[in-house]
Amino acid sequence: MIYTIIPVKMGWTGVIASRHGITRLILPRTSKAQALEETGGSTDACRDDAFFSQIARKLIRYFNGQRVIFDETLDLSGHSRFCLNVWHITREVPWGSTACYGEIARTMRNPRACRAVGRALGCNPVPIIIPCHRIIRSNGSPGGFNCGYEMKQKLLALEKSAPI
Repeated sequence: MIYTIIPVKMGWTGVIASRHGITRLILPRTSKAQALEETGGSTDACRDDAFFSQIARKLIRYFNGQRVIFDETLDLSGHSRFCLNVWHITREVPWGSTACYGEIARTMRNPRACRAVGRALGCNPVPIIIPCHRIIRSNGSPGGFNCGYEMKQKLLALEKSAPI
């Protein structure tokens, strides 16, 4: 495993990858030490800034409010087929847009799976790249987010205020 820590406008973010692709993205933390701790960077991973140069540039642009398309290769091995399907559909939700949990479930031809969709999004290892923050409740309220309601609101606001 390799990792990098990236300073962005909202703090410090981390990215972890295997030789097959990105495995985890840590949303901004208030300190470099916090982001480093979450990567496990001082134990079984090694730092490789050159490998991550493209994703680092994209994350900096994203957190500066610029539209970014994340097309990086991901390594999501070990996750269920259901989660992979939810994440694949979620990755198609465009910048500045939202979809509801029910829409994702209906797209999967399983309209009663709204809560299961929410659980799958709750264990998304690469937020932003798989934009789970763009999935909201059918009544228009934000719904849950594994990094907290405030972070979800910030990400939605960031995308709404940026040019499409």
